[in-house]
Amino acid sequence: MSQISPTPTRQAKKNNPNGTPRAADQVYETLKKEIISGAIGPGELLSENVIAQRFKISRTPVREAFNQLSCEGLTQVLPQRGHQVRTISFSEVMEAFHLRELLEVEAIGEAARRITDQELEQLRGIMQGITDADDVLLKNYHFHSTIARISGNRLLAEYIEELLILMQRLLVHTPTLFDPNPELSIIEVLATRDPEAAREAMRAHLKDTRDQLVGIIRQGGDLSK
Repeated sequence: MSQISPTPTRQAKKNNPNGTPRAADQVYETLKKEIISGAIGPGELLSENVIAQRFKISRTPVREAFNQLSCEGLTQVLPQRGHQVRTISFSEVMEAFHLRELLEVEAIGEAARRITDQELEQLRGIMQGITDADDVLLKNYHFHSTIARISGNRLLAEYIEELLILMQRLLVHTPTLFDPNPELSIIEVLATRDPEAAREAMRAHLKDTRDQLVGIIRQGGDLSK
């Protein structure tokens, strides 16, 4: 399955004196990608001993990596049991979509003012050549995060990328939810350089995606399978 490579956000990474990443950061990045991609599922327990053996390191950097994952809300501490991958509740889904609407609608408005012909072609390139359902999901992430970066607001883009990572955990099991046509329509709206039209296009797209996902959840769909 295709996996996204999240852009580092507000967490600073440190290297060893020889330039190699620290063991804790290597464990953190690997486990984070596996949680986001669904390779490690919601509710799964993570053992310090097991992870230490897997990476052939001591438990200290593993514990540090676990703490980083917990701070980002990807895991929770269970006393006497270890760390557990957090499940995502229905209320969190609604909260995430609400925040996405607030932030992405603002971001695309700014992007419409700044976008270049080259960046428009970049967005078209992202949505072209989709090979399978997993590829749709991967490109959806890159499409939305690219628009956020084009806005020129670094902090806004970082917050949006964190929300997209949260949504990736939900949608990795429902890639058929995505149709690339709305994204292609958004590109054409961006080409007009009309901020308000771009905001309305993004708002409508996010509402449609939310309604489809809510329908799956209410019908008893299990997104973890």
